[in-house]
Amino acid sequence: MAPRTVASLVTCVVLGTYIPARAGVVAEETTVIDFLQMITMDTRAITSVQGHKARLDLTVRMTEGPASPVHDESTHTEIHRLDRGVVYHVFEPARQFRERKLRSPVTATDSSPQIAAIASGLQCQWTTAVVAKTNLGREMVGRATAAHVRIDASHRCVPFAPTGSSCTLAITYHQWSTRSNELHAQLARYRRIYAAKTGTATGIAEAFLVFSQFGVPVDPVLLESIRTAVVKEGQALKSNAILRASRSCFTQAGGAGDAANATSTQPAQSYPAFMLQYVGAMMLSAWVAERDAQSEDGSDDQVETLGIIATELKSIRAQKLPASQFEVPAGFTKAL
Repeated sequence: MAPRTVASLVTCVVLGTYIPARAGVVAEETTVIDFLQMITMDTRAITSVQGHKARLDLTVRMTEGPASPVHDESTHTEIHRLDRGVVYHVFEPARQFRERKLRSPVTATDSSPQIAAIASGLQCQWTTAVVAKTNLGREMVGRATAAHVRIDASHRCVPFAPTGSSCTLAITYHQWSTRSNELHAQLARYRRIYAAKTGTATGIAEAFLVFSQFGVPVDPVLLESIRTAVVKEGQALKSNAILRASRSCFTQAGGAGDAANATSTQPAQSYPAFMLQYVGAMMLSAWVAERDAQSEDGSDDQVETLGIIATELKSIRAQKLPASQFEVPAGFTKAL
């Protein structure tokens, strides 16, 4: 056996996983999003990665309300060809596909303008975020032993004028982690490269993308605080993130509608993206009205749940992947 082959084999054994030569990585993940306790999105994603090529097979189920039957179910496939600089969106039922250049502008989803609009409307100033990390021991996730940590991060806006009001944004984040192996590293490496080429988010920021797309503010200061807190925790097998806010963030001047407008004025804003934020603003107003009706003490500064995101890496394995898996199927036509 050649010395280079021996060295590669030893490296894989030390990392805990042997990956056959030229094998790809296949990961199965689930994400459940409770959006404003009005809509639940349950996503199952199978991600296949081979070098600079990837394929995502997604099944999304949506329900309205906690006890509703399945309202809508859809499947979607994305084929990423970083070597060609394109992403193909494949629609099986219609036998069509769309092509997007990796350098095409993407819709802005940074919530910073919304956060600034809230402070301006309430006449308050954001203080330094408060972050607390708690180690909760080791637990079983599937067949693996994982370290469980909890991060409580909050960001408070304090009035600077007599007529000002206060409000709080917060995220409570649980993560179950294990030691990363070469399979995890290969998947993470591809996602970082893809995010860099497309200008999209990774990690916890990617998980909250749905909220940002609907115009519900996700404080980047809190996201960065959590990312920093868990950066050395290893590979996340499971996470649970609770996005929270006080109603006062949205009930005074600069509330839900104005915050959505702050997002809609960002560059690269498409009509579909604007409609998502318009719908999100209406849902956010309904969330505030419902909490107002349920409030016993009349206080609008109590922190309450906006939504929950639960993710889990169900499985990851090395697998030889055929080249055809990263091509648009024969007979499919390009959608106009």
